[in-house]
Amino acid sequence: MRGIVREELDRVVIFEQLSELLKMLGFDKMPKVIGEERRIEVSPSVRKNIEELIEIVGDYLPDDSETAIMMGNWYLKQKEYEKALKLYNWALKLDPNFVDAWNGIGIILVYLKRYDEAEECYKRALELDPKNITVNLNLSELYQIVGKLDEALKFAKKAIRLSKEFDDKAISRYLVITAYLLKGERRKAKHEIRNLIKYLKRIGDKFKPEEIEWDISLLLPTIDEKLLDEDRKIVHALVNILRGDWTNLKIFQPKNLGISPCIIMQSTKTRATIASRTGMALGTIQGSCLPFTTISSSTISTQFTVF
Repeated sequence: MRGIVREELDRVVIFEQLSELLKMLGFDKMPKVIGEERRIEVSPSVRKNIEELIEIVGDYLPDDSETAIMMGNWYLKQKEYEKALKLYNWALKLDPNFVDAWNGIGIILVYLKRYDEAEECYKRALELDPKNITVNLNLSELYQIVGKLDEALKFAKKAIRLSKEFDDKAISRYLVITAYLLKGERRKAKHEIRNLIKYLKRIGDKFKPEEIEWDISLLLPTIDEKLLDEDRKIVHALVNILRGDWTNLKIFQPKNLGISPCIIMQSTKTRATIASRTGMALGTIQGSCLPFTTISSSTISTQFTVF
């Protein structure tokens, strides 16, 4: 009897050590990824420690849902989906309302292309936490993969409204763009591209691509299959920007986007000047994007930005 108790105590200590290591590496965070790889760097020595602890506990499961989730996230990174699924399901058994577990199961089901089941998991997670940005974005990307584009757009726009972190807002805008392109609404997509690039330029160094936990690669096969070559190039260039590579920015010049160059008004005085000299109603200029062809160079002051 004493030996059994000692064994259980040892196991509790091992799970505590494992939990501390996984938390230190960030595996306590909700997975934001339905792409190929989450960006968590694990040193060989720490990896060895984790693997040794996991081997010691064997088939035993932790007594708390948070450790179960972190172990599931670890297995998800290793692409050991069955093991991850077992841990996520165990977390739900311990806590049926654990949003992270529903989200984790949804992610794995997307990997396994069991899209209907993944949708149900994400929906259950949103029932428990409607304002969860991660789940809203995961659901938007899933809907783009399966072709439910109106729903995809709805959840991506919702995520923009909810987002407070710079990377979440950038990815939300990216998913709005891809949804519009897949819907064939190219002009709306180009407008959102300008918004995204302006946003990234405005926040500057606050946007850190190297720290982004999102991996957006799983949507790319859908993009490559469904879009024309010109739009595919635009999406891949956007992906590169979100990864910190601005070298192909010229693809977003108006002539390459297939739209007229635009003048974005930055002051009421400038808009009033254009209205008086062109006969256009001020209301049509307010907050609008005006094509060069409607305005002569002598009409405008220097208070504009060209995209």
